[in-house]
Amino acid sequence: LPFFSGRASATTPPATDESTTTTVPPRRPTDDDVALLAAALQIELTVEGLYRQAIGTVAGWTEPQAALMTTLRQAHLAYSNSLSGLLGKSAPSTRSEELFDEWKSSFSGSTDDVLAKASELESSLVATHLDLLAKLQGTNGAALVASIQVAEARQGQVETVHRRIMPAWPRGRDTGSGIATRQPAAQPR
Repeated sequence: LPFFSGRASATTPPATDESTTTTVPPRRPTDDDVALLAAALQIELTVEGLYRQAIGTVAGWTEPQAALMTTLRQAHLAYSNSLSGLLGKSAPSTRSEELFDEWKSSFSGSTDDVLAKASELESSLVATHLDLLAKLQGTNGAALVASIQVAEARQGQVETVHRRIMPAWPRGRDTGSGIATRQPAAQPR
């Protein structure tokens, strides 16, 4: 790699007539932002509905799996509420039935199948929100979507870890605090 240390300068070059000016981006969502954020809100409402359906209809959830799915559903509901608060009266109040119908069959079957699809969906949402960030002009909407995007990236990782590691963990013992202690299963040497 080239070494640029001796070539960099911390001084500002003198202004010329060709200098460009910049405009401060708006804080509030623009009209175009409102349409994009409304679509994001409908997606979040749809995802919350998919998690709710899976929790209620898929049999065999372990306690940790049910807690994970409930937490994810609640997170998407919170994202929906935040987007709705930003949009105010412009906020849609219903999910996208088209998207829900497209994904609902993926959120049925075994718990492992649903967790795998949920992880895939969270990854898709991360990419979708990243694309949305590139299109937003208002800083309030961009900041909110960025915070949602980061949280969804973490959620996708939690689901992956849960699917790959948690099945190997034995049932813990109740400590009386309502929190079961869990230890990783012994690894073969």
